[in-house]
Amino acid sequence: MDVSRWFKSGLDCQLLIGLSAAQTTVLLFKDEQCLEQIVIPERLASACFDALHALLNQHNLKHPAVTLVLADDCYQHAELDKPSVPDEEVAAALQWSVKELISIEPDNMQLDYYDVASTGSRQQVRVIAAERQWLSDWGHMVVSQLRGELHKVLIEELCLLNLFDEADVPTMLLWQKQGGEVQLLLVHKQHLYLSRSLRGSANLESMASELLPSIIDSLSLEVQRALDYFESNLRQPPVKIVKLALPEAVRQLVQMQMQANLAVDVEPLETQAISGFSSPDDIAVLPILAARVEPAEVAAEA
Repeated sequence: MDVSRWFKSGLDCQLLIGLSAAQTTVLLFKDEQCLEQIVIPERLASACFDALHALLNQHNLKHPAVTLVLADDCYQHAELDKPSVPDEEVAAALQWSVKELISIEPDNMQLDYYDVASTGSRQQVRVIAAERQWLSDWGHMVVSQLRGELHKVLIEELCLLNLFDEADVPTMLLWQKQGGEVQLLLVHKQHLYLSRSLRGSANLESMASELLPSIIDSLSLEVQRALDYFESNLRQPPVKIVKLALPEAVRQLVQMQMQANLAVDVEPLETQAISGFSSPDDIAVLPILAARVEPAEVAAEA
């Protein structure tokens, strides 16, 4: 990561801001060091300004480079055929195509998209849509009130692609943050081929011990189905490894039982993105930390 460009433009730190429906998680970095992590029980820019301003003042910092990372409860998504128009007109065409699939009013919709994997002649895209006014308020607050620069607006699942090298073999990641379901992501050469939530898997770390084995067996079945789909339907090389970014309380048990259930290696995720970051909430902020990684090229296929 080339942080020198921030200082050339007068920026003296980095704010990574994870936005969810219930709260805002903030990591403050200067150079390569995380100075502080705070959680603000708000999602609106106006309600977060005082805490962010105080955080910067506390560390004698004035001009942050800001990256916003949206959790999946901050946007809506849909998959549909890619319009047959020039690339520069795709986003505008999609805005009207998703009117019946996205509940955000068209005039208040901030839309982006990426291509999805296809085995036939039809090219499909996945549309990501968030509330434009909400994002605009954040941009205005960052620039006009915090006196910083808004560099990127990202979504969690695409940030996680940064943790995988372009030359990596096909890999599955199982990731879970507190209170959420296990997220399954299937990555090959920094392309996201599958992304889905595994139902019935919320709060693994607080489940009764007698229930966990059957839940892990169910998760193993969902994993196997995804592995088969990736190889058979998408015609990709077989996955060799499943990496776990799960709460520490259940990680070892999940690893042992899944290893017995599946014919692939199962191991904990180890990544430089969280090396040296000693917070017990490492897994919860993993996508936010991954947003700091500068990949050569990041793309998504599903």
